[in-house]
Amino acid sequence: MDKHVMQLSRSIKQILMMFADGVMIISAFAFSFLLLGLEFLDQNQRFYSYLLVASCFSVLALVRIGLYREVVLYMGLQSGFIVLQGVTISTFLLVGSYFLSQSSEPFDYSILPIFWMIALLFVGGTRFIAKVMLQSLIRNFRPRQPVIIYGAGSSGMQLVIALQNGDQHLPVAFVDDSNNMLGSTIHGIRVYSPNSLYELIESYSVRQILLAIPSATGFERKEILNRLEHLPVHVKTVPDLFDVVSGKSGVDEVRDIDIEDLLGREIVPPNPELLGACINGQSVMVTGAGGSIGSELCRQIINMNPAKLVLMDSFEYGLYEIERELK
Repeated sequence: MDKHVMQLSRSIKQILMMFADGVMIISAFAFSFLLLGLEFLDQNQRFYSYLLVASCFSVLALVRIGLYREVVLYMGLQSGFIVLQGVTISTFLLVGSYFLSQSSEPFDYSILPIFWMIALLFVGGTRFIAKVMLQSLIRNFRPRQPVIIYGAGSSGMQLVIALQNGDQHLPVAFVDDSNNMLGSTIHGIRVYSPNSLYELIESYSVRQILLAIPSATGFERKEILNRLEHLPVHVKTVPDLFDVVSGKSGVDEVRDIDIEDLLGREIVPPNPELLGACINGQSVMVTGAGGSIGSELCRQIINMNPAKLVLMDSFEYGLYEIERELK
């Protein structure tokens, strides 16, 4: 029953959008007349008949190219091309109907580009405004955790789109080492210098920084993580671009920092006998246990059966998180 109700609801929405598009197309045509100094309401009966038929065919063309299959909230560049294609078809249909209805009077060809631009503004612009309003409502009324994205490259751009359409994280700022990016805005999010991190964390109450630098070398990642280590935040990273392209991971599937991210070199396998001799049955204390390195050490130590594991850190939130995970 619920499935049929949902299908019916979506069908009604599509019908309403088709009707609205038909009204906007005719309105755009009337507005084109106004800009050209022509009388829209003083035309012959044949003109209005042709106009009604052409507007109906225009809406059918929009249906045919798949415009009403697009979800407004997730409309992107590809949807823009669909709107552009549909408005172009509509332009030729309506202007063609106007030409056919004017058997005796001279035809003003300047109405062609004018109607095309106005119709594009009406049909595409209303959808863009609706998308912005829906996203604004989601941001304001759905509680999400504010995060900072480190890296304003292609991965960072894909990540911010995924997060903005999600329901868990709210990107509030980009941070990038490139001076060329500083001060610019990407999808409504401003790019800051790493020197501004502490102020950003305080201003937005940020508890997580997401690293969107999958192409960085091990040494570069280590340098960045060393700069972030003293900050009162959790640092997570996004998947490698190869995993995203191959379909193994989504760009928004953030994960905790692995120990290999902190080394800046190839991994040397640990010697279980040496580690066990120092940890098994012993009382072990880890200082800085709430940070990236300390929390990973705790994960490794707890698997070696210590008699007692003592966690110490001034970062209370990080300490709480790693204690909860270990328990």
